[in-house]
Amino acid sequence: LKHVCSVDPSPGCEDKSCGLHGACKNGECVCEEGYSGAGCVASKFDSCPNGCTGRGSDCVEESGTFTCVCQPGFSGPSCAISTGCESRSFCSGHGECIAEDTCGCDSGWTGLSCSRTTDSL
Repeated sequence: LKHVCSVDPSPGCEDKSCGLHGACKNGECVCEEGYSGAGCVASKFDSCPNGCTGRGSDCVEESGTFTCVCQPGFSGPSCAISTGCESRSFCSGHGECIAEDTCGCDSGWTGLSCSRTTDSL
């Protein structure tokens, strides 16, 4: 069962769109944190290299230069480099990435990156 309700818009908001990241209050868009501009469509990541490729936790400006603050497991100017075991070679083809920097090694393999055979122990 669905309930449909109608909401009277705030004065001045009848024809104003604030997109998915804002709400209109008294004719002005009030944007969610991290969004700005007309319609709340500008993200703080827009000024950083490649928008931090969706792997940034923040985009900071210092002396006119914008820099990505990467989420754990990623690095580089646009956070495009995987530093955890999600990078292709981290588990050496002998295991599976089970956490950010932890490989679950196949039978017969051991070590941080599953690169040593258990026969060598």
